[in-house]
Amino acid sequence: KPLAYIDIKSSQPYILSSIIKSRFFLETKDGYNLKTIHQDAYKKIISIINESYQLYTSNPIIPLTSPYKQYITRTSLYMWCEFLSEKEAQSLTEYALYAFKKDFYMDIIDKNLTDFDDQSVKNRIVLREKLKGVMMLILFDDNFKNRNNNPYIKLFNKIYPGVNVWIEKMHRRIGKKEFSYIMQRTESYLLLNKVCREFHLKNSKAPIFTIHDGLYTTREYIEELTSIANTMLTDITGSIPGIKHTYEPITTVPETDVINKRWEKIKKVNSQKKFSKIEHTILDNNIKMAEDFISHL
Repeated sequence: KPLAYIDIKSSQPYILSSIIKSRFFLETKDGYNLKTIHQDAYKKIISIINESYQLYTSNPIIPLTSPYKQYITRTSLYMWCEFLSEKEAQSLTEYALYAFKKDFYMDIIDKNLTDFDDQSVKNRIVLREKLKGVMMLILFDDNFKNRNNNPYIKLFNKIYPGVNVWIEKMHRRIGKKEFSYIMQRTESYLLLNKVCREFHLKNSKAPIFTIHDGLYTTREYIEELTSIANTMLTDITGSIPGIKHTYEPITTVPETDVINKRWEKIKKVNSQKKFSKIEHTILDNNIKMAEDFISHL
């Protein structure tokens, strides 16, 4: 049967917007929190938070009457007990409350549009795709030379400086690898443990497949799947997701634009020096398969 699928618009930024809230790290009951999703990371981060809190509150330079000391609470968005500038604090809150039904990437481009000479619709679309392609670097690149110089990370930092500070603090305190595990397990918890489970309980005969953040089923169930995903994600995270669904054509022939995009990503190796750099990554079996393929053209 023909398949249709839904995916979460800007899924990584969407998930990040819910986990930057300190309740995700501090709540201990079973549910949408770090202790439920990744206990080892929870223990490590709680230890860091307690250490930060003790150092902060025992700092003799900060008077006991300081409002900064009074407002370190369990509901604070920022968990590292450090000062934020007014702009950073405001952007952190704005990001946590962002309406992801909007186009998150285009929104950032539009807010930075005066920085670009070409402000045409076509160029905005190109910039949006480039920003989207850099999102994983925004989240997980811990090379601060790159972070300070990559133009798209700088765009993100300009609009959400507090979120960028939060991400960099995660890199320093627990490392990008552990942070990536938190993001991956959170996504699995939401889509597999909650949305897929609820869909299957209500539609036990319906097929359900997953590819990354996409959920696939046959066309007669797609509206039901969309409704369940929207309701559950909103209830669990407190933020309304942007959900789109698409119908998949039944064909084994790849589309021309897909082929062209793949070719554009292939780097030409036309010198011994370039080949030497990648030679160790090429398996003998790959070479044989290529030779067999070419000989039958």
